[in-house]
Amino acid sequence: MEGYFHEKIFLVTLAFIILIVSHFPQNIYALENDSEIYEIELNVNNSSILFHIPTEFSEEFTENQLMEIASHHDLEDGDVITILEIGNPIIEEETVSPRLIFRYDQSVSRIPGTSEFQAQSFFITSVARGMTIRLTRAFSQTLSMGFNAGTGGGANMPFNITGSLNHSVTASVTTQVDLVGPPENGPHNTREFRVRFFGENVNWTQTRTNSLTGNSEQRSGTGTRPTRYMRYSIDRFN
Repeated sequence: MEGYFHEKIFLVTLAFIILIVSHFPQNIYALENDSEIYEIELNVNNSSILFHIPTEFSEEFTENQLMEIASHHDLEDGDVITILEIGNPIIEEETVSPRLIFRYDQSVSRIPGTSEFQAQSFFITSVARGMTIRLTRAFSQTLSMGFNAGTGGGANMPFNITGSLNHSVTASVTTQVDLVGPPENGPHNTREFRVRFFGENVNWTQTRTNSLTGNSEQRSGTGTRPTRYMRYSIDRFN
């Protein structure tokens, strides 16, 4: 787990956001299942690494982000990273009962001048060349919003984690999914399957309003929230 985010994020349930970033030129070719992907070759730590990216994800990451992802792995010339899935949050909708005395409203926004960063990374499994396996136990990991202590006039008010504050991302692979290794006649010996989470630093504010009196109190602070995950594979020679 990576330092700053590790101190503030804990594991829970499901959710995500799509960030659209810069477009970059690449070559297109077809996979065996006829889905088109982009092939990008980038220099990472003095090694030439290929990235295979489905066309629907072609604008999800900048070249610098791809290079940073690859830099966390001990890669060699010709190793291949393939993006398999990107998970984006579902924000919990606020449900308000007319019988409740207190109503909670909240807002969350990225801290100005900050960018999305890489958070936890998880290894799923590795498959040998020419092999196909299924997991014996389902894989599931979840990142939820983390909070620093709130401040303000309502610092002692109950903290109701609902709506936009209940923000989390779950990546899962079931036991029914075939995980296929590199082709028998190909140059790579193993294919690793991994998940990488991403997050952002945020400001948050929560207001509690008494529906009987109309009086309100507010609490605010900073925190980190997960933005999405990327499930991917790495084809290695070793």
